[in-house]
This record gives sequence, structure tokens and C-alpha cells, in this order.
Amino acid sequence: MKLLITLLLTQAVWAQQSLDELARRLEAAPSSEEHELILQAADAFPKVDLLTILYNHGNAALNRYDNPSALAAFTSQLNVAEHFKDIKQIGVACQSVGRTYLRQGLYKEALAAYQRGVAASKEVDDKKSIGIGLHGVANAYSGLGNGRAALEPEEEALRLYQSMGDQGQIAMTLVNLGADYRQLDQFQKAAEFYNQGLSLAEKINDPSNMNVALRGLGTIYSNQGDYTLALSYLERLVPAPNSAAGAKRDEATNLMMFAYTYHNLHRYAEALDAVNRGLALSRETSDIPKEAWFLEERAALAGSQEKHREAVEDRKLANELLSERATLKRRHLCWLRWRSPMTRWANSTPVSMPRSARSNRPISPRCPKRWP
Repeated sequence: MKLLITLLLTQAVWAQQSLDELARRLEAAPSSEEHELILQAADAFPKVDLLTILYNHGNAALNRYDNPSALAAFTSQLNVAEHFKDIKQIGVACQSVGRTYLRQGLYKEALAAYQRGVAASKEVDDKKSIGIGLHGVANAYSGLGNGRAALEPEEEALRLYQSMGDQGQIAMTLVNLGADYRQLDQFQKAAEFYNQGLSLAEKINDPSNMNVALRGLGTIYSNQGDYTLALSYLERLVPAPNSAAGAKRDEATNLMMFAYTYHNLHRYAEALDAVNRGLALSRETSDIPKEAWFLEERAALAGSQEKHREAVEDRKLANELLSERATLKRRHLCWLRWRSPMTRWANSTPVSMPRSARSNRPISPRCPKRWP
């Protein structure tokens, strides 16, 4: 009996190692022909296990901000789902691909992936995936600067979640609608949705959506020049519960908004404190755009106190960072267009747009119209 158990365990370990190797080969395959050859081997393994491994690989890559590896894993997940003709998993994989494109600012590609995912999920009436996909479609439209087009999928998602009774998703959708109306400069309606989402998020103790709603309300009143009221909302922000990179990035976003608001209230010492803390967090998380923003803001604060040498040095550092990031982004876009088959669903020309209004991230005081 002991020998039999040992043999079975050995076979299980071998099968898992073979699955991992198959997943790695799929992610590294540069051509559709090679993908097809590898997929033939996938028939020897349980479909669900291989899809799960690829999904986990992609999520792990996203968590460490390795977008190319995430896209490779999720594209392979989609290929496997297509190979097995699994409509539900095709919908799930399309959403993963769309999420990766969205993170990189490739909104047209993200829109095409999410729309295909929603269509597949509707075929099998997968309500959870339909809702996630509709949020993705709305986010892609928002990123493209088309806030009006984002309203329809968000309203459809709201009706879906209300029929399901999912309070957390209802709160998130209300907050998203607030962001859409804010992007359309309909600030009164935006504030109404933000407040509805905030009330529900507080009721169910959902700090994530509470913070997004509070940042959105702060943004509205800041854009209207009422910095005191904006600050009253920002002061209600809930601290991140952990020290993970994502939580630190959120905290850096909060500090951007505090710095911007304190600056406009002429509370320069508090603005500088927020800038220095945010700069440390952005460097810790390798967030180049935020690091450049904090350097620009520190330069503006130095200039307002006639510390011109410090201002020049910080602006120079910020420009160097953004120039380096632009070069890396151009190289990365070339790699993406060579690597990904998703371009057959979308116009592959990358769109250079400001970051989505949904992110609630502030801009420099020298550009007071919007947070980017």
C-alpha cells in the first residue's frame, strides 16, 4: 500500500510539473503555429488545471507590474479556452486580456477584448463575468475620453447587480457613474452618484469604494475652486489596511490630492510634507508618473517661496524621468504589437490619452481644470 501511494504521488508531481512547463511554453510561443503545436499537447491534461495555472501566472505578473508577462499568460489562457471551445472561459480570458491592456493605457485594444468577453459571457448567462466585462467596457470608453459612451454599460451593470442584490458591486457602479458624469462636466449629477455610492459603501463597510467616492467629491469641489470643502472630503479618506504595493500606490494618490489642495489653500508646510511622503512612496513602488508629479509639485512650492535653484533641480529630475518613461513605453508598444494576437480585434494604433478620469489622480496646480 505504501508503495502504491508513493507511486501515485510521484505521478501527480510529474503531471503538475508537466503542466507548469506546458504553461511556460505557451506563454513564450512567438507564433500562432507554435501555439497550435503546443495546444495539441494540452489535450493530455485537465483543461481546468491548465487554465488555472495560466490565470495565476498572469495575476502574479500583474501584481508585480510585469505587464508583458501578464499579457502573454492571459493570451495563452484565451488560446487554451478557444482550443477547448469553452465559451465561459473565453469570456473570462478576454476580461483578463482587457484588464492588462487597460493598465497600459491601450484603450482601443482593451475595449475590443472586453466587448468580446461580454458577448461570450452573455451566451452562457455568466452574470458575474458580464458585470465585470461591462465595467471594463465603460473604463475603456472613459480612457478614450468618451464618457457619454461609458454611461450605457455602467447603467446596464447597475441594473444587473441590483437584480442580483450585490451591494458591493452596486456601490462600485454608483461611484463609477459619478466618475462618468464628472468627466462630462455634469458635476451636480456626478456628486449625486458619488454620494449614493459613498452612503452605501459606508453602510456595508467598503473602504475601497468609500475612498474612490471621497476622492471624486474632493475633485469636483477642487475643480470648482472650493478647496476648503474639497479638503473636508479628503480628510475622511480611510487609510490603506496593509503595506502591499497597491495600497502604497493608493496612499500616494491620496497624498497627491492633499498636496494639491493644501497648495491652493496656501498651507505650504502641509503641502510640502504631503509631497515628500508621496515622493518616498512613489519611489518605493517604482511609480514614475507619480514620482515626476511630486517633483513638479515640489518645484512649484519652491518657486512660490522664491527657492529658484531647488525648483530648477526638481523640474529637471521630473523631465528626465518622463523622458525615460516615454522611451521605454515606445519600445514596449512595439513589442506588444508584435507579440499579441488581440490586434486582430482592434485597430492596433496606440492612443495617447491622459489617464482615465476614473483614477481620481490630481494634476499640477498650474493645470487646475482636472485631475488626470
